[in-house]
Amino acid sequence: MAGGYITSQFGWRWVLLINLPIGIVVLAVLVFAMRSRFNEKKHRIDYLGGLLLAIGTTAIVYWGYHVLDPAGLDLLTFVLPLLALAAIASFIMVERRAEEPIMPLELLGISTVRIVSGVSLVAGSVTPGMFFYFAPYMQTLTGLSPAEVGFGFLPASVTSMIISIVAGRVIGATGRYKWMPVVAMGIGGLLMRGFVLVNSHTPIWVLAAMMGLFGISMGLQFHVLIVAIQAAAPLQDIGAVTSLITQARTMGA
Repeated sequence: MAGGYITSQFGWRWVLLINLPIGIVVLAVLVFAMRSRFNEKKHRIDYLGGLLLAIGTTAIVYWGYHVLDPAGLDLLTFVLPLLALAAIASFIMVERRAEEPIMPLELLGISTVRIVSGVSLVAGSVTPGMFFYFAPYMQTLTGLSPAEVGFGFLPASVTSMIISIVAGRVIGATGRYKWMPVVAMGIGGLLMRGFVLVNSHTPIWVLAAMMGLFGISMGLQFHVLIVAIQAAAPLQDIGAVTSLITQARTMGA
């Protein structure tokens, strides 16, 4: 809602620029409010692994954008996949030898880590991806302003927040969570079919109801998958697997 209002009043660029003052406040809290914990152990940062991972990821994502260019195929269409493969192969070799790898490869030997990463890639494509696409599509269909379209997305935000809290309490009480992302993917899959059928004659209340259901799907999935992957990883690698699920989700989007 805030993004739609900011777009209407000040322009879409301010939706991005608003992160700067928010980021400054967050950094200030981190600097002044968090206690510093000093560890005598000296760490070796895996700069080369991080660089290769960034190159591979960027090449894959940019190729996904570039290959759909209406201008047709060109040199980059073929170079980018080769660059991505070379960077990923080099990344794997570097991680095998790194003293403190940015992504310990043994984590990929854990089935839960592999499954959750794959599900997160898909979830990223159909959740943020759907939002990015559906907002302008909904605005075109209804003729509503960006702020009003943002209001139409409110049911997804509310139900996602409520269901996330409920899911966390259920996991805490029972220790069981596997059924949640399964149900979430089922609901999300049916809703994707429903969104395909949306047209200019679809009532606003139907869109709002669909958004509410989509929020339930998100609430049963996003935070639950983080719990699952963190529970499956060794304690010292929780940061790495959390970053892995975030990157998978972002690449999908």
